[in-house]
Amino acid sequence: MGAVSLPDKPDKKKLKIMNIKQRARSVCKAIKKISFITPCFNEEKNIGNLIASIELALGSTPHEIIIVDNGSSDRSVEIANSAGAKTFIVPGVAIGALRNIGAQNADGDLLVFLDADVTISPCWLEQLVHSSQSWPENGLFITGSKVESPPDSSHLEKIWFSKLKKSKNTYVNSAHIITSTAAFDQLSGFSNSLRSGEDYDFCQRAIEKNIKVFNDPRIKAFHHDYPKTLLEFSKREIWHGTEDYQSIEKFLKSRTAIASLVNAVFLLFIIVFLFIKPDAVYVPIAAISAFTLFSIFTKLDRPHKIKYLPYQVLVMQIYLFSRTLSIKNALKISKN
Repeated sequence: MGAVSLPDKPDKKKLKIMNIKQRARSVCKAIKKISFITPCFNEEKNIGNLIASIELALGSTPHEIIIVDNGSSDRSVEIANSAGAKTFIVPGVAIGALRNIGAQNADGDLLVFLDADVTISPCWLEQLVHSSQSWPENGLFITGSKVESPPDSSHLEKIWFSKLKKSKNTYVNSAHIITSTAAFDQLSGFSNSLRSGEDYDFCQRAIEKNIKVFNDPRIKAFHHDYPKTLLEFSKREIWHGTEDYQSIEKFLKSRTAIASLVNAVFLLFIIVFLFIKPDAVYVPIAAISAFTLFSIFTKLDRPHKIKYLPYQVLVMQIYLFSRTLSIKNALKISKN
């Protein structure tokens, strides 16, 4: 009798690939259309690149691109229209309201919110399929990823923005946020009133309703309009920090706002010591130096190269000081 051959053991790697492909087919069947929604204001230099990146990544997959313009004075709307996007012009409302208007006019069952100065990876759709393995069966989720710096980034981008620690699974930045229509509807969308921080608020309300929130770095998107100079960086952080001072509750929830005030106190002590006790000014200087280094290693993911450290100290001080200046901005808004 000839030897009996036993069946080969299943190849775990092949099985995994087969499962991914099977999952991909089910995901593509489950999602009838993907809606890309972008708020826009004077983005003529970016909006065409955004739309082109979506078309390249999606190909024939059913999708739509919705641009909600906040009253641009440049060619943003003209460029978006000529590229085939749906456009809506809604001046004088907050950014969350722009996103909500886009969602209200969307036909897709998957909503993808992108900033106008972002592009997505050519492999974005395949990356989305891989990510879908982590989606809950009830279809209620918020995902996306931290946008990355492009290869041609500036020195500031390379030593600061590209090294920012990735958000924990309690918050997804709205520059690249993906959610199901079902989850979005359950949350009644973004806040219509917040001028910034609407993405954080959106995610926190989702967690309270047991909607899954998770960052997935496998889905790639790139930010092309990070500040290139320290002055631009300061202005950006003043604007971003404004929402933290709208109420005591918001301030206490923001570690950045608290850290910026602690840093301001150290700076004040240095000035006071210079006038009252100059021979002991090294004490507050040592304190603020230690605090700055602690902040850098808390904020940045890989700040390990010593040659970058002096510049990162400077940037951290500008970051914290600008966030303190947000108080003035917040007071102006409250008076209006």
